Amino acid sequence: MSKPFSNDRHKAHLNLAVTTSLLHAEIEHVLRPLDLTTPQFNILRILRGKHPNMVSVKTITERMIDKTSNTSRLIDKLMSKHYVTRIECPKDRRKVDISITEDGLNILLEASSLVEHAIGHSLNEISDRDITELNRILDLIRNATQSV
Repeated sequence: MSKPFSNDRHKAHLNLAVTTSLLHAEIEHVLRPLDLTTPQFNILRILRGKHPNMVSVKTITERMIDKTSNTSRLIDKLMSKHYVTRIECPKDRRKVDISITEDGLNILLEASSLVEHAIGHSLNEISDRDITELNRILDLIRNATQSV
């Protein structure tokens, strides 16, 4: 028989990890029929937020939810689907800017609808008050973690 948690903080940490994994799997499941991954979805959302302006690969990488994602490879995949375009800076070929295409905006609209529905399904049983409290606590955790 496994030992109970050494304290409630350890239990909360494991609860967060397991819940994050479940929520991530649900989002991956709804994006799969669109041939999108959650990191690709994340990139499209970042680009939509700056549209019609271009965004540097460095900025995209900094804004990614999963900082370990290979942003260049993800952008290549999105380019092959015609969801983004890439423009090299004429003065510095190492600098590359990315923009979302009309096809990218369209697939993002469809994907966002599916993701919204999945989020609603996952969190529908939680009251607005509890959601507000959950967000407050998660902000505290994230702020404490970012300062490490």
